[in-house]
Amino acid sequence: MTAIAALPELAPFTAPRPFEQHSVSAANGLRIHAIRQAAAPLVTVSLTVPFGVDTPAQAGTAELLAATLFAGTRDLSRTGIEDEIALAGGALRCSVDPERLSVSVTVLADRLPRTLKILARCLAGASYPDAELDRERGRLVQRVKVAKATPALQARQLMYRHCFADHPITRLVPELEFVLAADAEAVRGLDERHAVPNGATLLLVGDLEPALAAEAAAAAFESWQSAHPATPLAPLPAVPAGREVEVVERPGFRHEAVRMTAASVGRRDPRCAALYLANLVLGGYFSSRLNADLRERNGFVYGVQSQLLEHAGTGITVVEFDSAAATARVALDRVVENLRELAEYGPSPEETEQARRYATGVLSLYLTTREGVLDSVGKVLAAGLEPGWVHEHLANVAEVSHHEVARAARDFFAPEAFSTVIITDRTVGRQGSPEQGE
Repeated sequence: MTAIAALPELAPFTAPRPFEQHSVSAANGLRIHAIRQAAAPLVTVSLTVPFGVDTPAQAGTAELLAATLFAGTRDLSRTGIEDEIALAGGALRCSVDPERLSVSVTVLADRLPRTLKILARCLAGASYPDAELDRERGRLVQRVKVAKATPALQARQLMYRHCFADHPITRLVPELEFVLAADAEAVRGLDERHAVPNGATLLLVGDLEPALAAEAAAAAFESWQSAHPATPLAPLPAVPAGREVEVVERPGFRHEAVRMTAASVGRRDPRCAALYLANLVLGGYFSSRLNADLRERNGFVYGVQSQLLEHAGTGITVVEFDSAAATARVALDRVVENLRELAEYGPSPEETEQARRYATGVLSLYLTTREGVLDSVGKVLAAGLEPGWVHEHLANVAEVSHHEVARAARDFFAPEAFSTVIITDRTVGRQGSPEQGE
């Protein structure tokens, strides 16, 4: 008989080293953070500008602005800009959502200074040529049509509308009429008012010397000026609680999408680490209660998860799952029951420790990659915090007590705190589930 040796105990958690980083505020109000992560001779540049627009027309114009921000300046053509970035080994990405305008590019480390100068020239002097506006408007129409037909995006937008009515956060996809109506004058006016440095954040992560890179970026972006600060997203109204289930009909949905929302806390709240672990136990990873109950044991859903979101400083807990019409209601009942049990009795000590080990392991590993640092620090900066918060949070997750985790579950997971929307095509429910092919 072959003897099998017992696995050794897991080593105690060891916090990763703090970032080798440097931060500086440029004279124009741009906040710059440079973090060394030298696994490869690359640097990722990530710029975010608060971009809270007020009206649906401005939301449509913002999409066209993002599509043409790097389409040319007075002395640089679109081809010239793209060639410069290509020589640096990268490709520019620019997008806009209800909260911010985002620009990113990954380039060879020795090409970073030139790349920063090209980006700064475009931000300071984008010309939005008429021909480029017309060309991108046509492409945008197709992208908007595809987005509007994407079930997951539709469900998220309907969830926000269920919670926040006509607040700008609900405009995840612009209306086609406003994309078509946006002209050069509107785009240039929006650029002048909203694409400004004061309040924006530039994050550099990669093979760099942090102090030198941050100072070089401040010098490169000196020409990007504005007399007023950037415009953040308007504060969200209170997250509604205890509302009746809303059913929204959307023809073409071949399943039912259920979205549940409740008030939560943001990263600044001292309960953040405890709620983070409680959410993992609920539905935040593969060993969660919801995943084990609804998917693994009973097969009620295609997938289920809970997550903590933050918009404009407002925290939201979201529970979401997709299910066949025939099992959606029983799945919803099981979610409510899991919420009630977790709120009343809390997680077991074993569940808390398992979630803690998962969280500290995954977060520590994530911070060893350039992509992980960018994602983690980017979210922290968006919340108005400094990069070091990432390590503070990791330490808090490692140290928060089981009692505090149970209290967070009690305070935030009561079923009565959640508001629910179900997106469905009623004809599917009448005809049978997708699996039955009826």
